[in-house]
Amino acid sequence: MNEERSRDYRVGMFISLAMVILAVLILLYGEEPKWFWSTKWKLEVSVKKPQGIEEGTPVFLEGVKVGRVAEIRLRNPKQPDEGAIVVVEVEEQHRIPIESTASLHPKFGFDKGAIQIVAPSRATDALPIGPPAPVIQGRMVGALESIVPEEFITNMTAAVEQIGNLGGELKPVLTNLNLLLEPRTTEEVDRSAEQMVANISTLVQRMDASFKHVNTVLGDEAVQMDLKTTIATLRQTAESLKQLVNNTDQRIEKLTIRADETMVNLNDQVTQVARKLADTLDNMSGVLSELDTMASAVNQGQGLLGKIIHDPKMYEELLTSIDELEQLLIELRKLAASIQTDGLKTKLR
Repeated sequence: MNEERSRDYRVGMFISLAMVILAVLILLYGEEPKWFWSTKWKLEVSVKKPQGIEEGTPVFLEGVKVGRVAEIRLRNPKQPDEGAIVVVEVEEQHRIPIESTASLHPKFGFDKGAIQIVAPSRATDALPIGPPAPVIQGRMVGALESIVPEEFITNMTAAVEQIGNLGGELKPVLTNLNLLLEPRTTEEVDRSAEQMVANISTLVQRMDASFKHVNTVLGDEAVQMDLKTTIATLRQTAESLKQLVNNTDQRIEKLTIRADETMVNLNDQVTQVARKLADTLDNMSGVLSELDTMASAVNQGQGLLGKIIHDPKMYEELLTSIDELEQLLIELRKLAASIQTDGLKTKLR
């Protein structure tokens, strides 16, 4: 009996010692010691129905854990429909910006839930540390939103709305497409051309009838012989045109060679004429230079012509001499005519 008690005593001592060691390890390396010994301040989150949130639920600020839920109470016990207050204990080193909001994610499956505090997009001051405790607004997040990101749900909602809008816009198009595809015989369209318009079905029927007619025509042996003859004639014509084009190319090539030779000769002749014309122009330039020199001398009164132009007396004497010469020429003409008519007569004194 004593041995059994001694054994039970040793087992109890071993278990107690193991629990003490485990507690020490938890205090040394676990999360609880840090939380128990750190200084905290209180923040209240106002929410309508905090379902799935309980004491100990972790609290995060932009993904960083800053505290945990310490208490949940009704805002007004006399009016429960006014909502609840979730009291959060925040570690002293963390500050919550003014105008921050809280999203409460309830427990779902193995997930113990969480409170996500979202800071405003613009920089603001931090909430004052109470008492009284500062209050921020919170909202409950559905179970689906807890699993699926909010951005994905927003994008899916926008996509569904766009698909709905697209369906509304496509309705007239589908109606018109139905009108284009509905069966309409050619007889119905021909009978009521003003009320009924031909569509794709009518077009297919007309094309089918045309193909049948073409098949009937081409099935005739006489038509087939005519087509073969026509094709053979076209082949011969094509060969003739090909030969004509080849001959024309050869002739054009010869004419081109001759034209090149003619242009070379013409170029040589033009070059020679240009050289002669240049020489002639040089000679004319010399003559014009001499005439210019003579004109300058005349203007200056040099030479006989210059004296005649600038001396009036000499000019009058020259005119008198010219008149006398004209009279003399007249007398000489008369004398010559008399000699031819009567001969030369000598009068002796």
